[in-house]
Amino acid sequence: MAAKPEKPVEEELVQKLKELPVKDRFKAVALNSVHKELRRLDEELQKEIRKLQFKYEQQMAPLHERSNDLIQGKGLPKDEELNEAATFFSQEELATKETNNVHEPIADFWLKALKNCPVVREEIQAKDEPALKTLQRVVIRTKEDAEDYELDFVFGANDFFTNEVLTKKVIFEEGQPARTEGTQIAWKEGKNLSKKTVTKKQKNKKSGQTRTVTKEVDDDTFFLFFNDSKPAEGEDEDDDEEAELPQGHRFEIDNDIAELIKEDLVPYSLDYFLGLVEDEGFDDEGMEDIDEEDDEEDEAPKPRKKSKGQQGGGKGAGGAGGEQKPECKQQ
Repeated sequence: MAAKPEKPVEEELVQKLKELPVKDRFKAVALNSVHKELRRLDEELQKEIRKLQFKYEQQMAPLHERSNDLIQGKGLPKDEELNEAATFFSQEELATKETNNVHEPIADFWLKALKNCPVVREEIQAKDEPALKTLQRVVIRTKEDAEDYELDFVFGANDFFTNEVLTKKVIFEEGQPARTEGTQIAWKEGKNLSKKTVTKKQKNKKSGQTRTVTKEVDDDTFFLFFNDSKPAEGEDEDDDEEAELPQGHRFEIDNDIAELIKEDLVPYSLDYFLGLVEDEGFDDEGMEDIDEEDDEEDEAPKPRKKSKGQQGGGKGAGGAGGEQKPECKQQ
């Protein structure tokens, strides 16, 4: 759906209307009155949609809590939840229910789910995995009267930081994500995943003597997601993709990840854990080689499938037929 035009500044509107020929101005002024009423109704509609959405979020919250209990092994499957067990177990396996159906978490559930999420996977470094193995649950908190939301990442004890909960907030202004705020991570000494130590040799030009200098520099990590971020002002969106990343790129990454986690990964975490969600990036199917000699004649680029984050969130594998799932959040 195309984005709606922003509400015009009143002074600019008056000036533009005054510039019209008088015969057109009467109609344009009347149109302005009609459009004011349309905008009022649209604002009212958005408020009602938010109320309805929040109502269903509240109804879904116990289901999310139940999901987390099963993942963490705090609750055992109920008989009604196993009514399709014969599809997934042999008779011999079903006979072991008493010994295998125990209070133990599903190993590395959230780490695997995050790594199977195309947008998030790009941010996870190998060094992040031991910390992410201790992630116990992701809780979504929404508001009835605002689009702002929070993601609470609840961790068990680990060797990297002392925080039990790391939170990412997405704040909206005029219906659009305006900035994000995150928890300041209390890193344990020598365990800061966002820093690395580099060593370089320096040579004195006069004496010719060399010395070794060690310093700490920034390093890539998934946990940069918990830094505050906001759009950069005055950036050219058409900059060469190979150029250095713009200042606001961190905000774009954070917003893509947060939206996908909220709308898709948490509600349908099993699909991600099992690796059922397809990466909608480049694939070989339907692609053909380009004749370089024809490049000058036809410079139109080949279609490219967007990643799930670029699409504003995808959907899990779900049931048969690939039906689209409804929005689902956890309070």
